Amino acid sequence: MKKRIKTPEQQFLSALQNEERSRYQAVKWLGVLIAFALVAQAVGLAKIFSDLVLEGSFPLAAAGLSGAAFLIKSFAQYWREQLSAAASRAIRFSLRQRMIAHLTQLGPRRLAIDEDGGLSTRVYEQVDALDDYFTRYVPQVFLVTFVPLTILVAVAPVSWVAFGIFLLTAPLVIFFMILVGHKAAQANRRQFSVLQMLSNQFLDLNQGLGELKRLGQTKKARERL
Repeated sequence: MKKRIKTPEQQFLSALQNEERSRYQAVKWLGVLIAFALVAQAVGLAKIFSDLVLEGSFPLAAAGLSGAAFLIKSFAQYWREQLSAAASRAIRFSLRQRMIAHLTQLGPRRLAIDEDGGLSTRVYEQVDALDDYFTRYVPQVFLVTFVPLTILVAVAPVSWVAFGIFLLTAPLVIFFMILVGHKAAQANRRQFSVLQMLSNQFLDLNQGLGELKRLGQTKKARERL
């Protein structure tokens, strides 16, 4: 089987993610617990509604199962979010420290990369923009794979018709998720490009403000900005 080749960007993000491997491993196990609790809650609710409609009785055991599953799912979801946020903070802090140290070591040569305004945008805004990736995307990749498989396994013994419908519609969900993600990435790149350009212009204007005042060109500079 041919091994999937990662792009340099994917290798870089994977290396950052591996710095918090223990936390993300715990996030995965909490995701497993959430998937099982979700199925248990659905089974309990289905039993409650079927008994209420068909037999006119209220099954306390099913209600207890559904309530316990809901509490477990909420507890696991809370700690999953806390661990993901902690991992993201640690990764971004470490990355920002390394970037500042590297730029400091470069000295004036850093201007060959970009102007100071653009560099400050990369160090702060663009590093913070990784928060959604490490807090939401990375934990969700495992969950969006494991939860549907768990539901399919739970539904198969009950109804082959429902199993077939889920099996046919699942690829459509994945396709539209990819499409939305691709469009969002394009919009995000455009916004970063505009933000970097504005940061450079504002920093240049701030540094040359005294000279502009002396020449009486502040009005033109303001209009240009």
